[in-house]
Amino acid sequence: MQRFLLSCRETLHRPKIVIGNEAADLDSTICALLYGYFTGIVPVMNTNMHNLGLRAEVQLLFDWLGITLSNVLYLDDISSVSEVILVDHHVPGKRFTAKGFDKFVVKIIDH
Repeated sequence: MQRFLLSCRETLHRPKIVIGNEAADLDSTICALLYGYFTGIVPVMNTNMHNLGLRAEVQLLFDWLGITLSNVLYLDDISSVSEVILVDHHVPGKRFTAKGFDKFVVKIIDH
């Protein structure tokens, strides 16, 4: 997973991204990471590094998998997209919409 996340940083010019909800809770984080891993689409966390680090359950998972917070991509790291897949939510958040990314949503996977 760590190798995959590092390779995602190389494809930041209008990438296809998969992004979870703004809460960046464990199920949203896992959905984005695994969907991205199995499809080759860039997983993006819908928060910033500081806030994700405050999520004890996410930090525990990352520690267990050997993932460092600095190797994960966050919404602020992305300036343009070609396609977006929303996971674990169906309404784009304010920061996401402010970047104009809501126009690029091609798929929604929610429960």
